[in-house]
Amino acid sequence: MSLSVNFNIHSKALLSSYQAVLNGDKDTEWVVYGYDKGGNDLKVLEKGAGGLEELVEEFNDGRIQYAFVRVIDPNTELPKFVLIGWCGEGVPEIKKGLFNSHFNEVSKFLKGYHLQINARSEADVDPAYIMKRISESGGSKYSININKERARKEEPILPVNSVYERVKIPDFSAQRQSSREQIKPVSSVYQPVQLPKPKPLGKFSTWTERAENSTSSGPSPAELKARRERERAEKEERERIESEEKERKEREEKARQLREEKERKGRKESDEKERKVREEKERKENEEKERKRLEKVERERIDREERERLEAERLEAEMQKLEIEEAERREQAEQEEMDRIKHEKKLQIQRETEERSRKAKEDQVIKEKEKEEWARRDLEEREERKRLEYEREQELYQQQEAERLQLEQLEQEQKLSQTAEVFAESADGITAVVQFAYDATEDNEISLREGEIIRDIIQLDEGWWQGVGEDGRTGLFPANYVEIVESVAFEQPIEEAQEVEAEPVQLTVDSSRRSYIAKALFDYDAGEENEISFQDGAIITDIEFVSDDWWQGKAPDGKVGLFPELQETPVPLNPISELDLPQSSMSVTSVVSQVSTEVQSNQHTRQVQNNKARCFKCRAKIPLAKQTINKCRCGDYYFDFEYVFCDSHKVPDKHDCDFDFAKMGKDILAKNNPKLNDVHKGGRSFNRID
Repeated sequence: MSLSVNFNIHSKALLSSYQAVLNGDKDTEWVVYGYDKGGNDLKVLEKGAGGLEELVEEFNDGRIQYAFVRVIDPNTELPKFVLIGWCGEGVPEIKKGLFNSHFNEVSKFLKGYHLQINARSEADVDPAYIMKRISESGGSKYSININKERARKEEPILPVNSVYERVKIPDFSAQRQSSREQIKPVSSVYQPVQLPKPKPLGKFSTWTERAENSTSSGPSPAELKARRERERAEKEERERIESEEKERKEREEKARQLREEKERKGRKESDEKERKVREEKERKENEEKERKRLEKVERERIDREERERLEAERLEAEMQKLEIEEAERREQAEQEEMDRIKHEKKLQIQRETEERSRKAKEDQVIKEKEKEEWARRDLEEREERKRLEYEREQELYQQQEAERLQLEQLEQEQKLSQTAEVFAESADGITAVVQFAYDATEDNEISLREGEIIRDIIQLDEGWWQGVGEDGRTGLFPANYVEIVESVAFEQPIEEAQEVEAEPVQLTVDSSRRSYIAKALFDYDAGEENEISFQDGAIITDIEFVSDDWWQGKAPDGKVGLFPELQETPVPLNPISELDLPQSSMSVTSVVSQVSTEVQSNQHTRQVQNNKARCFKCRAKIPLAKQTINKCRCGDYYFDFEYVFCDSHKVPDKHDCDFDFAKMGKDILAKNNPKLNDVHKGGRSFNRID
């Protein structure tokens, strides 16, 4: 944005209002100018014909305004023009710094004014003060003779006789005689000399003749009287001329004095004007310096803010670029992986299609040649395959269960041995066995391994404890990742604990929970790290229903993870308080046979259970009418769907709901759900259902 005043946008209105005041329009005696909001575009704010009293009401304390007004000079009774620059006290400091330069530009635009006023308060625009300034700035006080007394009319000067009369030699004797005569009073009005009419000239005579005639005869009385009259008139004329000369000199002296007084006043006014011009020039120079300083400060601030903004934008652009590149790399990697999987599936489908096509052709040929023989053999082969497949599945399942039970027995023995050793070392402190693995995320935490013994436990908080791990490190860990082991059960010597190999193994099952197993009806390869892979016919144990489409369980290789929902309905195992498996009395095969029998007896309910909504807590069937009202937000927030519970578990307190209705935080959910932490894609967690 430019720092100078813009006269172009509203130039037509500016000039028309200015000319109206200048030309003496009776409807426009004053005009107030101001800026458009947020810019330096000058426009007409108000105009009127109410004089200075009306103009004063238009000035705003929080704005910069300019006024051009026409007033009548009381001395000369002539119109005078005043330019007023108003800068209120509430104007921002940045705008105040630009006022002087802007006022200078406005004064060049609104030319022809007689008085300029810089107003900062209402006292500077008081009508009496402005009229006083107008009166003082007028110079000599003069006025036009309007309705004044007219000057006295002078009498005309009478004409002078154009005929030359010779100056006669005065007759001194006659003068002496006439001096004794009474002198007439002199009139105040000049009376011309009354001379007799000239007589016609006679015959020219020479000077000699006239001299002879004059000497031969003396002057007559008439001539003497005329001579006296002529002398008196000449005297009066000389006195009049001297009087007029004296009056002329007095007038000239008075005029000279007036001229000197006027010149002295003019010099004084000129000096005063020069002083004012000099002071105004100095003031403008100071204001210009201040304006330049403020402009420099403002430019530096703007440049600094611009640099900071550009730097922030550059950093933001770099961060966005890095995030975009990282997202593109992830998307590219995911796309490549998806393309690879699709390509492999496509090749597999193509191979299977080709194989089926080839077999179909071969079968078609065989059918055409030996239709009856093929039907018979096909029937026998199908029956034989079913029998062999069933025997193989039974044998594989029994073998897997035997291996699993042996592995669990060995793990239990190792845990008992380690627990006995730990409690032998620390009998007074609280000891616990790690149930789920945990990786430390802070420096003051310790990592946990499944089956590890944690001793010297201090219960600092309801959700976080402190203890010493097997590696000797001390730190915090989640309380629900471990299970406290009472030290009383390990008061026997370590030697007795090691003799557990010869005793029957007791498998304790929580009677409040139900364990589910199922048989895989297809092959599945894990697509994520938190999934498991298995072959067709594999037995999946410890199944938990994470969602409607994904389950969690333990594969034959012992890995726990997610897998797609099986078409085979999982069969729940009835709670067993104590299952004794002595090596001599009960084999693993009998247990597996018992489990297989229970699986087969519950397969007829598979289709019914899949078509009914079940409680996520107890897996009880829920009527269709209650499937929408028995939902909880804990599923809606983390899985984009809502868990459904029965009437007994629909309250959040009944199904251990971890949804934070106040903050909707994720930290507590990650800490309270360790077994299913980081299972779902996108960093979400599932609720653990006990």
